[in-house]
Amino acid sequence: MLIREYGYLDFRLPEAHAVYWARKGLEHAENNASIDCERMIFQSLNDAYFNGFLLHLSPDPKKWWVYYTTNNTALVDSARNAYLDAAENHPDNRSVKSGFENFMVDAIVTLYVGGQRKKATEFLLWMRSSEWYGTSLRYHQTLEHFAFTELQSDVDEATQDQAETIVQGFLTRSFTSLALGQQNEAAGFAAHAGRVYETYMQIIKKDRDNKRRGLRPFDYYRTRVLSYLLGTGSMEPELQAWLRFELKRWAAEDSEFKTYLSGLPLSENLVSEQELADLRETSTQVCAKCGRAMPITAFERLEGRAGRARSCRICEKH
Repeated sequence: MLIREYGYLDFRLPEAHAVYWARKGLEHAENNASIDCERMIFQSLNDAYFNGFLLHLSPDPKKWWVYYTTNNTALVDSARNAYLDAAENHPDNRSVKSGFENFMVDAIVTLYVGGQRKKATEFLLWMRSSEWYGTSLRYHQTLEHFAFTELQSDVDEATQDQAETIVQGFLTRSFTSLALGQQNEAAGFAAHAGRVYETYMQIIKKDRDNKRRGLRPFDYYRTRVLSYLLGTGSMEPELQAWLRFELKRWAAEDSEFKTYLSGLPLSENLVSEQELADLRETSTQVCAKCGRAMPITAFERLEGRAGRARSCRICEKH
């Protein structure tokens, strides 16, 4: 029932249980309205949207702790509607509207970065026409400018160290998304890293009296981040293996991607072909439609560079 109403909820994660019990609470509330229960629902759907999709990355079933959570975009409309229902039931509660605005801003950005520009545009236009937020100039920008402004609003005042941290942060998220098979997100974060870099360097050139120093070449930061991710314990070995696999796979299949990777610290012997085959067969993912846990190979798209799907191939056909 919950999945039919809201979309895929992974009951291995706490947010799904929170929604279930909050719904039970509403059944016993007067007029099916309770701000405490409704807050639990919209906050849990909020959290599940941003961090409610779970991947088990280890070929060893005993290593249950080796998992990664990422955003569950199937819940974005349900989360928005849960906020709106609470706002309608409790029109004088300012915290609901404030939380809703924060959710919408973050959702627009993550949808944009994830390549879902149509949905991101829909949400931005909704905010622009809303009686609550429509007068704010914040929502009367282009989608691209809005997303960049929200992702890095402090770049104008950033010091060299701060700018380096921002650039490397986006590159880290890009490589992590790549390891998870999320090609659109990986490309989006890499593009934002480049845009922050170029913006900062332009500021340095224009402001001659500014004592801030420029940044090193962009390739330096790509190499530094990848070396850190592959050479330290910052990533679980299984996720490192997936990153190496994705890097090597796309380098072999796409000449532009191979050029992008040139100069990065890669080795053909980092992961054997057999290890990669075992990893692909034994790592699991839960289908967002049918809810079954299956090998990740059942989710790999056969064409294009879109990475792995959220639904298995059987469900994708129907």
